[in-house]
Amino acid sequence: AFHIEAAYGVSEQAGGPDTEDYKVFDMGVASEFGNWELKAEYVAGETIRGIDGWDSTAYFLSGGYMIGRGVQGVVRYYSADSDKPLQDKVTLDNTVIGLNWYIAPLSYKARDLQRQKIVFNYIIASGDTDEWNGVSGFKDDAWVMQWQYKF
Repeated sequence: AFHIEAAYGVSEQAGGPDTEDYKVFDMGVASEFGNWELKAEYVAGETIRGIDGWDSTAYFLSGGYMIGRGVQGVVRYYSADSDKPLQDKVTLDNTVIGLNWYIAPLSYKARDLQRQKIVFNYIIASGDTDEWNGVSGFKDDAWVMQWQYKF
């Protein structure tokens, strides 16, 4: 019912030859109880793409509730900052409201739900959307539909 994990990684010469090493630390927790699923994760990266001084952190909080057999409502909040040398530190926030449709799970235990699903989300972008210079994230509001297999 409770899962915690941490990771540390290094990518040598992350921006190509003669660039700095990228370093990343990640920590996450997840718990499932009854129809609820809660998750939180924190990621900190240093020397992004081999650029000395370009650092970023991100965190997300997520809650899901099984509203029917195989259908889960989800709300997620994601916030990231990008701190590049000689530029202002900026923040990008994404609030996600969505549905997960689990396709033919073997059972409705948490791990069995991780077979495949169709995801339908509305993402609300906020923060420094015009100035965002970090890696990834939605800078504009968006509708997203995707199929995930074995996540």
